[in-house]
Amino acid sequence: MEFSAILSNIDYMNKSKKKYNEEETKMYLIYPFLEYLGYSVFSPLDVIFEYVCDMHESGNRRVDCAIVENNKPIIIIEAKPYGEQLNNHWGQLKSYFISSGAKFAILSNGITYHIFENDQINSKFLTCLPKHELTLNRLTEEDYTILLQLSKINLKPTIISSDSNDRSFSYTNEEKGFNCFCKITPKSDIVNSQTSILYDKYLNFCEDNNFLAYSKIAFSKKVNKHYSTITVSKRIGREIQRVYK
Repeated sequence: MEFSAILSNIDYMNKSKKKYNEEETKMYLIYPFLEYLGYSVFSPLDVIFEYVCDMHESGNRRVDCAIVENNKPIIIIEAKPYGEQLNNHWGQLKSYFISSGAKFAILSNGITYHIFENDQINSKFLTCLPKHELTLNRLTEEDYTILLQLSKINLKPTIISSDSNDRSFSYTNEEKGFNCFCKITPKSDIVNSQTSILYDKYLNFCEDNNFLAYSKIAFSKKVNKHYSTITVSKRIGREIQRVYK
């Protein structure tokens, strides 16, 4: 489904006096959104409904659906009725997330998406907030970068675009790779890192995720612009290395 059609559904549901239940929310909004990201809700190779997320082998606690790769969950999604407050249900989603082994966990009421990442799972996970919050009819340019992370690898660039205001957020493959790399790399990992070591990490990330890579010089320039850093020479052991400051 085109993203404009999802926005049309949201607009209609906002104006309607009808109260939409969870199943309707999934059918009209969430499943079309998964299709927009490139996953087929009609294929068990992409999506498994009522996916078991229980630490006990005999348990039957199930999340609404899981996006899978080689039959293993990479994203789990728990749906709530359209417009329902999501923060009341974080605890439920987190318990599913811990046992699923997925990379992302999403809680959605059809228009708003609360997204957790697996690097948040630690001793403070039960009290942490979503890492990202998206509202489909108010997406920012940064939000589209997050959607690129969630989308199925090798999507056509035109899929990730804004139909709501007729301006495109389709990036070149290199830009997509760089933006996604920055999204998972905090500035604390950049400062004092050697330029050559960071570039090797970036190359590995691009190779693992089918992105084209910038040259080392172009990458360093973009890093400095994105993180407001500079590259300087520093003696490390017996050698002089370039590092980010």
